[in-house]
Amino acid sequence: MSEEVSETRIITTLGELVEALTQIALENCKTKKEGYLVASEALSELLSQSNFYESALKDNLLEELH
Repeated sequence: MSEEVSETRIITTLGELVEALTQIALENCKTKKEGYLVASEALSELLSQSNFYESALKDNLLEELH
């Protein structure tokens, strides 16, 4: 049995993403230090799996950089 993968695009800023991840982590961890570590790891994992550059090229967003 194969799983269907759906792609949802969320428009946000990096700052909003960091803030949301941090808030959720701090609410669910015992200490601030642990919360920031969890948020950092989650953000790192999310960005490492991101296809940002491929997506940006498709949307012609990188044209402004050249």
